[in-house]
Amino acid sequence: MDQLVSLLKTCERAVLVSHVRPDGDAVGSLLGLSYGLRSLGKEVLPVLLDGVPKAFAFLEDQSLPVAQVLPEPDTQALCIVLDAADAARTGDKEKVKLYCNRQGLAVIDHHPLGDLEGRSSAYYHNMGASSASEMVYEVLVALGCKITPQVATCLYTGMYTDTSGFRHSNTTPHTLEVASELLRRGANLRRIVNEIGQQKSIARLKLIGAAMRRVLLGRNKQVAYSVIQNTDLTAVGATPEDLIGIVNQVSVVPDVSFFMMLTEETPGRIKGSLRVPEGKRKISVRPLARLLGGGGHASAAGFEVRGKLSSPEKDGEKGWQIL
Repeated sequence: MDQLVSLLKTCERAVLVSHVRPDGDAVGSLLGLSYGLRSLGKEVLPVLLDGVPKAFAFLEDQSLPVAQVLPEPDTQALCIVLDAADAARTGDKEKVKLYCNRQGLAVIDHHPLGDLEGRSSAYYHNMGASSASEMVYEVLVALGCKITPQVATCLYTGMYTDTSGFRHSNTTPHTLEVASELLRRGANLRRIVNEIGQQKSIARLKLIGAAMRRVLLGRNKQVAYSVIQNTDLTAVGATPEDLIGIVNQVSVVPDVSFFMMLTEETPGRIKGSLRVPEGKRKISVRPLARLLGGGGHASAAGFEVRGKLSSPEKDGEKGWQIL
C-alpha cells in the first residue's frame, strides 16, 4: 500500500486498465480510482478493451470516457492494472509487459497471485478483500482523496456485484463497514440495484429461461450444469453482454458440490463459469479452472476453451458435449 500511494502521489499521468469481459468490480474499481485521481489533479485515462457493459454504463462520465485501446507506454505515465493478476487478462499482454519493463506499472488485485507479481513497481494485493473496489477505497483514503458521491457509487457497485449483494462469504465485517461509509458519502444504492439487478432485457430473460430449462445433474449427482449456445443468442437477439451474471441466477441447485455454466458466446469458443454453493466452501474450483487454462477464486472461477456445444437430444435431456 505505502509504495503504491507514494507512486500515485508523484505521478502526473496514469493509464488505468482492468480485465476483458469486465464485470461490476472491474468497471467500479477502474472508474472509482479514475475519478478520485482526477480530483487530485492527475491526468487519467481509463481503459477497458471490451468497453463498458450496458449494465454499468450509468457509472461512466462522458467528461472522462473509457478508451478501448491501451496506449503505448512512455516514461511519464504510470499504468495501473485493477482486478487482474495476469497481463493476459487485460487483453493486451504485450503492452502491459512493456509498462513493466519501463518500471511504470502498479497492480491492485484480490485474486491469487499472477504473472504481474514481482514485475511491477507496486503490487497491492489482498485476497481477503471482497473486491478490488474495496481496496481502491483504502487507497483513496490513504491519498487523502475526497470520496464524492460519484466515486462512492462506483466503488459500491464493484463491492455489491463481487459479493452478489453481500451474500457471499467474501463479505467481511470490514466490507460492510466500507459499504456503510460509501453510503454515507453518497453512493446511490437505489440506482445501483435498479440498473444491475432489476432491469433485464427480454433477450436476457429468455436466456435465463433457456439456462434454467437445461439444468442437469452429473452422473455422481455432485455437479450441476447448464449451457447456452451461440444459436440461443441469435434466436432471441441477445449479445454476449446479456450473459453477464446468468451463472449466479442459475447456480441455485441444492446439495451439489459446484455448478458449471457453459456459454458459447461466439462460435468455436466456450466459456465456463464455476460456482461453489455457500454450504460447500471447503471445495475449491480454482484448480479445475487453472487446469483448463483459466483461474479465479476458490468459490468462483472460470475458463475458456475451443470447441462446440452439442446435445444428442433436444434441450440436453441426455447430456451435452464439447466437441
